[in-house]
Amino acid sequence: SAGDPFGGGGVGAGEPVEAEVVEAEVVEAEVVEAEVVEAEVIEAEAVEAEVVEAAPAAAAAMPQVDMPSSDELSAIFMKTVEEKVIEALKGAEIREAIVTLLEPRINETLNEMLMETMPELIQKLLKEMGAEGYAGIPLYTRDGKPLGIFVVISKKPISDKKLAISMMTGYSERVSAEIERSEAEEALRVSEEKYSSLVERSNDGIVIIQDQELRFVNTMMTKLTGFSKQEATGKPFVDFIAPGYRKIVVERYKSRMAGKEVPSKYEIEIITKKGALVPVELSMSVIEYEGKPANMALMRDITERKRTEDALRTSENKFRQFFENEPAYAYMVSPKGVIIDINKAALKAFGYDKKELVGKPIEAMYAPESVPKMKQIFNKWKETGKVENEELTVKTKKGER
Repeated sequence: SAGDPFGGGGVGAGEPVEAEVVEAEVVEAEVVEAEVVEAEVIEAEAVEAEVVEAAPAAAAAMPQVDMPSSDELSAIFMKTVEEKVIEALKGAEIREAIVTLLEPRINETLNEMLMETMPELIQKLLKEMGAEGYAGIPLYTRDGKPLGIFVVISKKPISDKKLAISMMTGYSERVSAEIERSEAEEALRVSEEKYSSLVERSNDGIVIIQDQELRFVNTMMTKLTGFSKQEATGKPFVDFIAPGYRKIVVERYKSRMAGKEVPSKYEIEIITKKGALVPVELSMSVIEYEGKPANMALMRDITERKRTEDALRTSENKFRQFFENEPAYAYMVSPKGVIIDINKAALKAFGYDKKELVGKPIEAMYAPESVPKMKQIFNKWKETGKVENEELTVKTKKGER
């Protein structure tokens, strides 16, 4: 009858025969592929594509149920139509109708509602598809989340309903598992692509070391060393470490792989293809690579930082020489007025050893009557950054002025 999901589709139903499943599609993965209908009907492939797109919405509305009966199968498969959907269908093309049918809201069976409201359109569609019987069963993940609907369309009425239920239940489990697997693989692929893109765009050299050999080398590492990925991959990683650092790097690599705590970041030098040494800041961590433990190393080029540090060190040395050899009294104080350093000329004149003055307040060097003015001058220096042509009275270790 029109309300029986396992009987004839209402179009030229023949005598019941053994179930012959001739066409099956999975909503979310694959849906019924129909033949081309008449001029006012779109191509069957478009129908299929639209149904696949709409499948997640229908699947999301599916309740979690136990093994359905034959009557429940019809309701589960077909309960996708609201009153407003029916109104929309009356003047719609078949392509739009099929998409709308799979929108959420499941209250009444498809065959009853559609055969009552628009029998000519539905019968025409079923006729073009050669459908005489159909069945559907929901697809769920292992934790009960809906995936879609498994649909079978038959060119003959389905007479053995129990057999159909049994077969579809078995197939649905396999189909659900395959969909889950495919989705997991796709999610992993997308994740790996994003990670790979991030690694390749990194401003740091990145390598993966496994069994003391390079298994992966990113683009920046090839720029740092001059070796191509093909040249570097598979080579012992110590070959790229400057001789003076090999021992400590290998020791820490082995300790880290053994689960021991070692510094995760330190400075070393690596060797380029031309034999030059490049200072890098090395960071290492244990990861799993292709199912086995490995070490991921990030190498940041610190050449410019080293140049800056060297230049600053040179400048400090020059200033130190000037400060120590200056014939006039010279000393350095902190913003809080504490003596940081004092030169040889001042120490000789005052009769102090350096350790006797360093760390003391600046007023320790001045006669009591000059201390108030000294504080004013000091505050002026903190505000303006300079003091010129001021006279103060100092005192020696013996109290002389």
